[in-house]
Amino acid sequence: MWKELPINKKLEYKKMILAFASLTEMFAQKAETDDKQNIVYSPIINSKYQETVFQKVFTANAEDIGNTSFDASLCQINENGTGTKYLIGIKTFGVASGNQKVAQFKANHDEWSEILNDIKNNALNKSKDEINFINKELYKELAFKIATLRNMRIESSIANIQGFSISVGKDDIKTVYHVLMPSKKGDLPKIYVGEISYDKIDINKLEIIGCSSNKNPTNFDFTDGNHKYHFTSADSQLLMDFKNKEIIQDEWNVKYAEDAYSIFSELAEKVYTKSQAKIVESYSWLITNNNDEVERYSGFNNFYGLGSKLSKDARNERIERLYKDFDSDNIKSVSILNKTKDFLFLEAHNLEERIKKENLRNEILEKLKYIHDIKFKDEILKLIFRPINEMYIPIPNSRLFHTEHPDFFGKDYGLFQESN
Repeated sequence: MWKELPINKKLEYKKMILAFASLTEMFAQKAETDDKQNIVYSPIINSKYQETVFQKVFTANAEDIGNTSFDASLCQINENGTGTKYLIGIKTFGVASGNQKVAQFKANHDEWSEILNDIKNNALNKSKDEINFINKELYKELAFKIATLRNMRIESSIANIQGFSISVGKDDIKTVYHVLMPSKKGDLPKIYVGEISYDKIDINKLEIIGCSSNKNPTNFDFTDGNHKYHFTSADSQLLMDFKNKEIIQDEWNVKYAEDAYSIFSELAEKVYTKSQAKIVESYSWLITNNNDEVERYSGFNNFYGLGSKLSKDARNERIERLYKDFDSDNIKSVSILNKTKDFLFLEAHNLEERIKKENLRNEILEKLKYIHDIKFKDEILKLIFRPINEMYIPIPNSRLFHTEHPDFFGKDYGLFQESN
């Protein structure tokens, strides 16, 4: 994936990550003798900052909502006009660090307690080799259960992806881990960009490597021939060997700011001192209904929004242009255009009408799966969805609010002009 991303966007991503890392010395814990020893710190990367920057720079969709396996989804248009869809796990850890957590199964610990107890009892007063021999089948049984759960979570996450629809067997979908790996303390400060495949565990090729030690027989390693995994029983965590130094795609030199404190001071001055002078009044409203839910078709659920910002004339003009621009002899395209036209002019004043309109949009999305013209797809999606970065926020009792606060949005903006 990294090699396929646009160079200008990769440079922007690099700039934003290095900007944060340049402030490392403000976050590093310092001993009293640090200044004398001139210690070089490991660059600091904030994982949430990294995810947000990645999503914004590469126009990726956030997927880390709830218990999902992926952090972002990205549709990359290639030079030949075809598209590659990426499902991405985003991580950061030191380049010299060991295995990394990829899943946790606390809720399933009790299901495995009998197997774990048998492993532990079999290991009493035995060497590591003896433990591995006698517990081999128990390790394999537990590895099978762990792998099955891991794969189910990945499949569930793929089924609930928000960033794009998936046509099984037709779409080119790649799952990858994108990682940033800071150099270790004392080394020349660098950030290494790594990438490794994000796969389901191949259950048919499970092989047991063995326990970590005879003192912790319920912690063990296994592989599927593609990745090496480590399971820790105490916290039911599954870790993976990311082969840190083998997966490096790029490396960035980090320069630490000479006076990071002044940068923060200037930022605080800019954000707070100047803005506070402008804040006169603020208000908030509860956006949930009586059931503590955000209404499905409200301005806060823009993904389900059914309205259009275009006037009826503009809608008609846009759809007629599409009839002309795209192959009028293509039955599939014409069918989609007909349904899109119906969608654009279908009224939706009550819940029943809104559900009907949403179902029509779902029909259009289903038909789009079999269309290979990326430009045609984009044009249709623009018409049936409101822009994802827009939100309509209605003000309760707006007339009363504007009357009582005429200057809230600007001098006299809230005054109603009475018509004769």
